Amino acid sequence: MSDGAASGAFQDSMYNVHGQMVITGNTTAKTLVAAADTTLNTDAQYSKLTGASAPWANQYSDGVTFATDHITLTNAGYYMVSFWASFTIASINNFVGFKYALDTTLSTQKLVTQAATANDRRNVSATSIVGPVTANQQLSMYIAGTIGTNITMTDCGLMVAYLHA
Repeated sequence: MSDGAASGAFQDSMYNVHGQMVITGNTTAKTLVAAADTTLNTDAQYSKLTGASAPWANQYSDGVTFATDHITLTNAGYYMVSFWASFTIASINNFVGFKYALDTTLSTQKLVTQAATANDRRNVSATSIVGPVTANQQLSMYIAGTIGTNITMTDCGLMVAYLHA
């Protein structure tokens, strides 16, 4: 995009706002508490993916801010959000759900998978348009399961791209 000053110089648009946080090669398990609501619709039964069992790292950020376990969305408006994860679940027949949250308010959308065998490796991914958000809201991921068991988030990513105000 031109700077508009006929200088021949180019600069990024304010809409060039994007970033991604990742978990890579994690071996530390997170203990899930069995959700009383086996439909995984009750937000209070979800816990934030954070700490030693979810060692997020900033892979890239331009116009958003990474901090430990969330991405701060600096612009108000709409974002494309993509989440993917590869993980193992220790217990058979355990349903595991993921939801994103803005600040501490969980989405009504959920991504659910089921472990077919003990120590089953599962992969999930989802993309959504999120908004409208207010400037500086924090985007993070939450998890719940129908059986109290260990889950190891081996590799995972949360990507955001600003779409418009």
